Amino acid sequence: MGAGRRVLTKLLRALAPTLEASGDGPLVETSLVARLRRGSGTDRQRALWHRGPHAAFVQAVADLGLGV
Repeated sequence: MGAGRRVLTKLLRALAPTLEASGDGPLVETSLVARLRRGSGTDRQRALWHRGPHAAFVQAVADLGLGV
């Protein structure tokens, strides 16, 4: 388990009572699981960069900034 996953797991455990009381527990857990599965923004940017060409990377990042 990576350091990020450990930190998120501890955070989720610490916040679990409050999240459950507010009804947000399932939403937060589902969101964190999805986030861990797809990787960070940095992970996705590195993968896109290595796929090349670099102009496509720049365009993809610009598109994200525009909400495309």
